[in-house]
Amino acid sequence: NPIPSLRHCESCKGKITHVDAIRGNAIYTIGRVWHKTHLACNRCNINVSEIPFRESKMNPGKAVCIDCFMMETHPKCCACNKTLLETALMACGRYFHKECLKCNSCSNTCRGGFMVDNLGRIYDPECYHVRV
Repeated sequence: NPIPSLRHCESCKGKITHVDAIRGNAIYTIGRVWHKTHLACNRCNINVSEIPFRESKMNPGKAVCIDCFMMETHPKCCACNKTLLETALMACGRYFHKECLKCNSCSNTCRGGFMVDNLGRIYDPECYHVRV
């Protein structure tokens, strides 16, 4: 007797059988079914069958690992355009990494805080008081 197929794997398009399901070799998620070994992050291709993952915002119906989900959904730094994965600073309605928020005058990182002039330029407090 041939083993009946439940569905086809979203990745390899091969049949997923009742035996696959009983043995734990199939995963149903995001409205689709995969062989356990084929459920991979749509961006970095890491297997996500045993780690937390989410449905991709950029490619609905596809799985992405948590790191790639953050890359898809978190804002970008205005200075370096890299994804903000840690605590960020907001200045003039824009997000920055702590190390990317720099003084308009001396170009040093604004570690001790920052001030903004009426044109929206960012300064460390010392340069602000000298310049403005």
